[in-house]
Amino acid sequence: MLVHEQAHYLYLSNTTEENECFKKRSTHIAQMFSNLQNDITLTTNGFGYIYDTEILQDFESKHLKHYFYTLHDKLPTPHCYQKPAGNYLTLYFQGVYMFNNKKYLQMLAEYCKEHQLTPISPLYVTSLCDYWLTGDMDKYIYKLELQIK
Repeated sequence: MLVHEQAHYLYLSNTTEENECFKKRSTHIAQMFSNLQNDITLTTNGFGYIYDTEILQDFESKHLKHYFYTLHDKLPTPHCYQKPAGNYLTLYFQGVYMFNNKKYLQMLAEYCKEHQLTPISPLYVTSLCDYWLTGDMDKYIYKLELQIK
């Protein structure tokens, strides 16, 4: 579905390295949350990943660039990033991201090609319901967003 989004702020982790191991990814996430806890009240939703647009060509996790946490207000830190307003191709799905990502990334890529849409932003993957809210992996919900023109 095409959605017009308003601009809003994200708190970004440090840039990830290509093909990071689980321990390194966990360190990035823990550091991000540790930094944030002093500035805002954390909730269980609003966490996500940012991938470069190349992920729509080969669907590999090596394109992961940042983890993010959605903010309500701008913070005085270089980690605060404004996600631009604009038209976003948005897809919601139920299930575990790492088990389903290729299927849904391919759907986004095919939709862009079929409708002559050009991605102009990174891919934003937001976890709306995950292990923080349920123990049932079948009830996980993710939102994929890609700004297009």
